[in-house]
Amino acid sequence: MFSLQQAADKHTPKILKEFLSDRIIRNIYWELVIIALSLFLFPFVFPRDYALYAMVLALLLLWRSFLLLRKQYFHTARMIDPRFLMGLEHNRAIELLQDIDHHLDRLIRAGAIRPGRDNNRQNS
Repeated sequence: MFSLQQAADKHTPKILKEFLSDRIIRNIYWELVIIALSLFLFPFVFPRDYALYAMVLALLLLWRSFLLLRKQYFHTARMIDPRFLMGLEHNRAIELLQDIDHHLDRLIRAGAIRPGRDNNRQNS
C-alpha cells in the first residue's frame, strides 16, 4: 500500500495507471493476502500438538512475505523510471501496428478493401 501511495502522490497518473494494472503487483498483493489469511488461521487449523510445525511454517511464510515485499519494492522502482514507461509504450505501439497490419491483410484477402497504390509505382 505504501508503494501505491507513493506512486499516486509523487508521480504522473500514467505511472499510477500502470502500477494498478500491473500483473506482478497484483500477484504479489494476492499472495500477501493468502499469507496473511494463512497466518491468521494457523491457530484454528493446527492442534496444540503441532504448534512447532505451525511456528516453522509461519516463519517460512513470513520470510516469503518479506521476499515478496522486496520484489514489489524493486519492481515499483523500475516502473517509476521513465525509460521503463517509454519501453512499455514502445512495445504497445509495435503490437498495435502489427494488429492493424494483420487486420488490413484480412480485409484485403476478404475483398472488403483494395490495397492502395504503392509509392514506388507512382513515381514511374
